[in-house]
Amino acid sequence: MINGYVQLRLFREALEIFAAMQTAGFLPNHAGIVGDLTVCGFVGALDQGRWMHAYVNKKGIILDTMLSIALVTCTQSAFEAMKNSYRIQPGVQHYGCLVDLLARAGMLEEAKNVVTEMRDAHRTRLTSRTCSCWKCCHLQIAIGKHLKSFWFDCDDD
Repeated sequence: MINGYVQLRLFREALEIFAAMQTAGFLPNHAGIVGDLTVCGFVGALDQGRWMHAYVNKKGIILDTMLSIALVTCTQSAFEAMKNSYRIQPGVQHYGCLVDLLARAGMLEEAKNVVTEMRDAHRTRLTSRTCSCWKCCHLQIAIGKHLKSFWFDCDDD
């Protein structure tokens, strides 16, 4: 039901069903978590997204592709809200975290786009100490090298 509402872009209804399930004592399953995180990303329900992320970590739920994308979508929403709604200019650390998250989720083109959109001052300060996506044991070396080529000031340690 939750994912059906999400596909129809009926986000309020999806959140209401999720809340009703929790009130009735039902714990969210994988599909419910993905649906809820997707809604959180679209509507900017960041507190609920953080709660869901903590729940995933606490229960030891495996981050598969669908769940990773839902978490990334929620994070991207927070990043965009920071820039557009709150008029906070992201720093190099914010960009580094977002690029790292995108890369770990296998969203290389999106990671490359974030780097491309960065101000030159941030791009040149983004180093391997700030964004370690090419070192992540879950990524293939080729993926890391692909992203590393977009940084100007990278060291190899």
